[in-house]
Amino acid sequence: MESNYDQLISKVNEFIQKFYLNKLLQGTIYASALLLVLYLFLFVFVYYANPGIALKTALFFTFVIAAIIIVVLLIVNPALSYFKLGKNLSIQQAALLIGNHFFNVKDKLINTLQLKELSDKNPKDNMLIMAGIDQKIMELKPVPFASAIRLKDNRRYIKYFLAPLSVIILIAVISPAILREGTN
Repeated sequence: MESNYDQLISKVNEFIQKFYLNKLLQGTIYASALLLVLYLFLFVFVYYANPGIALKTALFFTFVIAAIIIVVLLIVNPALSYFKLGKNLSIQQAALLIGNHFFNVKDKLINTLQLKELSDKNPKDNMLIMAGIDQKIMELKPVPFASAIRLKDNRRYIKYFLAPLSVIILIAVISPAILREGTN
């Protein structure tokens, strides 16, 4: 049977997973938007400036390196954390984030974690401390920690992706030569 404390830690871990999923969604949107903006500036610059082969090569490799950096920072790092392969939030850090969202939970959650730590260090006073932990956990049970993160809020960031995509599509429709020759 799972103890109350284990259930609490499970809820905090669920919050951490959703936190990194949210970071991954935001990172994907931002990375896509940044890459489209870079691509847009690159092909428009190449079309109008008509640089030599050396500058085109430098621009290409600069774009590739920038794309790799953007993807690693905004997508790969949160993905590694989401799959628990990278650096993750500690339970205490997650408790602070949860406490910032649910004001009435902040002190109780952090207090519960500190009491558990104290109970692990002092096994002789364990019964009284465990009773205090159980009481605080019962007060925290109805609070859905994962609801502090709303994935639907990421919809507002889609405009950053759609703006450069719209410009690229507009250029492709109005003057496809700019897109074709700039990319070539």
